[in-house]
Amino acid sequence: MNGLQNAEICNKGAGRSADPLQQALFDGFPQKSQPTKGPLPGADIAYSGIVAEQVFTFEAMKRGYRVSMPLCGQAPYDRITEMEGVLCRVQIKSTFSRHHGDYKIAVKRWNKKSYTSSEIDILACFLAPLSHWYLLPIDLVTAKQIYFADRPNSSKYGPYFSNWGILRNFPDYSNN
Repeated sequence: MNGLQNAEICNKGAGRSADPLQQALFDGFPQKSQPTKGPLPGADIAYSGIVAEQVFTFEAMKRGYRVSMPLCGQAPYDRITEMEGVLCRVQIKSTFSRHHGDYKIAVKRWNKKSYTSSEIDILACFLAPLSHWYLLPIDLVTAKQIYFADRPNSSKYGPYFSNWGILRNFPDYSNN
């Protein structure tokens, strides 16, 4: 059996993406009905973040964006997207498990400082068990933790669910 067939079998009835890349990255990830603690089983938090960043890159490129990333870990953003000359600085956060029934994203850096609109434009939140993306303008994020429900329409962030077009709505920083 090849990887694509395996991905299709794994996704039937699981409520997960049939995308073979995402399936390959999350191979062995518990079904959403199974309780899980922590990030990917057997993986540390850094690995989980790298997985989310790679999935973001794939999803953005699939939609026609050019995607760049800083070479050193000192930028406050994880990726820069570009389409038609419009650049957008994106910080990617992810969750791989539930917290009291919802999915919790910690909106802070390693030094516990908050992100500002002078550093990033969008906070891209990946709910891995559901393969859901929320792309939130950083000015909208005021708490240190944000919570998402299973269904996008039950969340106050529903309008930002899978809203990839928002990456085109930021000023062009290329001439500054």
